[in-house]
Amino acid sequence: MKDMSYKQFCERMKDILQQYYGVESNVKLHTVQKVNGVVLHGITVMKEGVSIVPTLYLESYYDELNRGMPLNDIVHRFILEYDKAAIHDDFDISFFEFYDKVKPHLGYKLINYEMNRELLQEVPHKRYLDLAIVCYCNIVDDRLGKGTILIRNEHLDIWKIEKDILIRDSLKNMPLIFPPEVINMADLLKELYDDPAQLICGKLPMYVLTTKARMYGAAAILYSGQLESIAKEVEDDFYLLPSSIHEIIILPKKYGTDEEYLSQMVDEINHEQLDIEEVLSNHAYLYSNLTKEVTSLPLIPYKKN
Repeated sequence: MKDMSYKQFCERMKDILQQYYGVESNVKLHTVQKVNGVVLHGITVMKEGVSIVPTLYLESYYDELNRGMPLNDIVHRFILEYDKAAIHDDFDISFFEFYDKVKPHLGYKLINYEMNRELLQEVPHKRYLDLAIVCYCNIVDDRLGKGTILIRNEHLDIWKIEKDILIRDSLKNMPLIFPPEVINMADLLKELYDDPAQLICGKLPMYVLTTKARMYGAAAILYSGQLESIAKEVEDDFYLLPSSIHEIIILPKKYGTDEEYLSQMVDEINHEQLDIEEVLSNHAYLYSNLTKEVTSLPLIPYKKN
């Protein structure tokens, strides 16, 4: 089984699961375009009377196959995890048919423009510097838990609204569902480390801009008055170091004169510490308190030593 290609594995899993769940269910294999060029392959099991079903992606199961796990054990594990995730009572998603009901749950996130050209053909977006604003519906349910639904072009057709309206409402609503939070880096490090040796960089006047939920925090750079407030606090222009889509590191300009190194450090974090889907940008930015504008610093590719 180790010699089975990934494509063969996906088809084999689909056939076995269709046989297991029977003719009353429809097992489907999906290709899903994710952020930053990531393409995943997942399986759903559609059953009569159920309008929403989970998707389990097959990449991790294929890794288990290549590590020597028997196919029968993989199928058994998949079934256990899928049935645990499935919602057996029908979940009402009719609200998603009406924009007025979706509107209070709208948010947005920033993603890299160049890395997502293919995805951006499918979703309404607005460019910001070398990034893109994309919108989503925030879901919080006792059975579903927390999740998001990315807004796609076909949703605009259903709602009969223009892209600009969607983006306007998402920008307005985002601070309400995900309020901003600016954390002193020293305080954050104290939360993460008990060893005082780990707190050396805490001596620098650095901050982390994120959201209180610590989710899609890079979006907070577009919150009205947010960057102006930070500039007033630090009494200086400042660099923005995108450490992921979830947070931005703030460094006052007077403490970061080597701009090439800052951009290289951002690229290093992307390569060494982040999953590809969490990467936002591969360089730093500079906010000017005089012009109230953010500009991009040159890209300095990271070279592994």
